[in-house]
Amino acid sequence: MKTSLSLLIVSVAAGALAAPAFAQGLPPEAHDNIHRLFDQHAAVQRSVTLTATGYTALTESDDPEIARTLRAHVQQMRERLDSGLAVRRWDPAYDEMVRHYKDLDLKVEPTAKGLRVVMTGKTPAAVKIAQNHAQIVSKFVAKGWPEHDVKHPAVAASAPAPAAPKENTATGGAQCGNCGGGKSGGESGSCAGNCGRAAEKQAERK
Repeated sequence: MKTSLSLLIVSVAAGALAAPAFAQGLPPEAHDNIHRLFDQHAAVQRSVTLTATGYTALTESDDPEIARTLRAHVQQMRERLDSGLAVRRWDPAYDEMVRHYKDLDLKVEPTAKGLRVVMTGKTPAAVKIAQNHAQIVSKFVAKGWPEHDVKHPAVAASAPAPAAPKENTATGGAQCGNCGGGKSGGESGSCAGNCGRAAEKQAERK
């Protein structure tokens, strides 16, 4: 699970330095937390209630370590979005959410086994985007790695196509939308192209 190979670390770091602020790669801890949650998706329980203004989600695990990882992951992604950085730029639904992030209000409440998230939209489009996001995360929990590389459709009527992945000068390939690493193959901008753990999972599924 660990992506501690020196070459990968150098590649990710170089990609982050070469990229504009919104395209900087994830810090190693945040990257590892995402992979841990995909690895252990079967240990996560999630329920979602769609509301008139967005959704409420309860995401928990009986495993204390996974529960801590859930809380840490949400906090890391919140800080990233608050800083104007992108998440999964190659995925239309996430690109759309980043562009409408100022119209989304997020409240997070820790629970004994995880956390409760309430996301509300300030506009009709933001409400649709929030609800779409909730359903995508539920698919991640239900399916794990096979859902990781899926491009999810945007739902706002005027949503433009996401920008093409930035060229990674360190590797000569497209920059990964998740970790900032270079792409050696696979779908453009997909973490599965060069991200060590995702590549392993991709090979196991073949």
